[in-house]
Order: sequence, then C-alpha cells, then structure tokens
Amino acid sequence: MKKTLKHHKNKHNDKHRNPIGNTVTKKREVPKQPKPCCENSEAVESKNIWLMKKLQEHPNYEFRAGKWILIVPKSFRRTYKRHMGHFMEYFNRMIHGK
Repeated sequence: MKKTLKHHKNKHNDKHRNPIGNTVTKKREVPKQPKPCCENSEAVESKNIWLMKKLQEHPNYEFRAGKWILIVPKSFRRTYKRHMGHFMEYFNRMIHGK
C-alpha cells in the first residue's frame, strides 16, 4: 500500500485522494422533499387574498367575447408559481364565478 507523502495534500482541487492516488467518489446526497407552499387552510386563504391584492395593484385586462376580463400575466405566474395551484382555483371562483 502506497502512503501519501507529507507534502502532498489529501484534498487537492476539490478531489479527495486516497493513498493509491485515485480519486475517491463522493456519495450522492438524496434530494430533499420540497416543503408545502402553505401549512394549513388558513395560510392558503390568507395567501390567496394577498396574491389577489398583489395582482390588482397592476391590473391586466383583456377584451374577450364582448367583456373586459382580468387576466393573470405570465410574469405573475412565474414569480408565484409555487402558489398557482391553489390561487388559480380561488381566482376563477372570485372573478369568473366558477
């Protein structure tokens, strides 16, 4: 078995070296499960209200089928994509009555 010399670093350029001189592979970490966006129903409801106020600060209307309709812009959806699952249901209930 070959020993590393005193002047040789055990770790060099982020490569861990074993005494033979080959690089040692690191164990892969298990990816963490994503946290839920909101803990309970009250948090979901308060977040929905907050998002609706945020959306109405800069309203974006479109004329469709003879009516002016409030739409959700792509930039808003991209920014708050974590909450879009429950917010779009709330949005449809509040705006479109579905």
